[in-house]
This record gives sequence, C-alpha cells and structure tokens, in this order.
Amino acid sequence: MATTLAEAQQGSGRDARVLTVIDRDLRTRPFSAPFHTLAAGIDEYVLKDSSFGAPVSVLRDAAPGRLLKKIPPHALIHLHGYNGAISLDELRRLGEDHHIVWTLRDMNPFTGGCHYSLGCASFVSDCSGCPAVKPAFRATITRQHQKKLEAFGALGNLSLVGRGHGRHWLVRG
Repeated sequence: MATTLAEAQQGSGRDARVLTVIDRDLRTRPFSAPFHTLAAGIDEYVLKDSSFGAPVSVLRDAAPGRLLKKIPPHALIHLHGYNGAISLDELRRLGEDHHIVWTLRDMNPFTGGCHYSLGCASFVSDCSGCPAVKPAFRATITRQHQKKLEAFGALGNLSLVGRGHGRHWLVRG
C-alpha cells in the first residue's frame, strides 16, 4: 500500500519515496535484512512467552535505526511502523524538523512490545506483569513502555491516523 501511495504522489510530480528496512518477505528471503531477521527470531523464540498469540518487538523496538540518514530535510514522513527502522531517539529528532503522519496498524507504539494486547490492559499503566514475554524480560518491557510514552509524547508535529470500531480517526499533535 505504501508503494502505491508513493507512486500516486510521484505521478502528481511530488518527490515521494518509500524507505524500508525490509523490502522482501523475510520468511522467503531472510538474508535480505539479516539484522532484522535475527532480531525478529530472538523476539519470537527467546523473549516471547510461547503461550502469547501475537508478535512482539522487543529487540526491534530497541534497535538502532537504519533509515534516518535516508530521510531528506523538510520531508513529510508517513510512518507505518518504526520497529528496527528508526530508534526512539531518532524519531524524537525527526519530530523537531518534520511533520510525522503515523498510520497505526497495530498497538505496538502504545505497549512495551506486543503488537496486539489480546485482552491485556497493562499498557494503560506500565506494562508490568506483561504476559507477552517470559518473566525474565518483563522489566525490559516496563522500561521500553516508559521510553515509548516519553518519546511519542514529546512529538509535537505528529498526526495519528487509525481505524477502530468501524470508524477512521485522526488525532493531530
């Protein structure tokens, strides 16, 4: 979908680009983004509790970004996700000079690491006791949740776009 949007913008004479860490399906081409593949594997098979039914991004959330240097000055940035692409510190810096529009596809920006809470409401407070990860990693999730809240709360040039209960919504920062 992002590529389609960028192509439509290019057709209107705009400088639109899709920047991504993953340009291939990692299941069929895992070495197209080896660091991301390794981090995703550790998230899934080492950190995540096997009984939790949704993906988690713990290492990918904490990973150093790879796309910041590719973003041109004064760009409008449309994020679909940031896991493994832009660090929280880089996202904060981007928000100082760029308007960011974020299309929310899952809950990860509001949780310590899970992409879908599956009924857990711990993200409303601090993600302590997180059922998504093994007990040894719960303190990491709590710290990560706090860092996300601080980073995203500091973004003044942020618009959130999402869909819930059959409605689309837009929140401007």
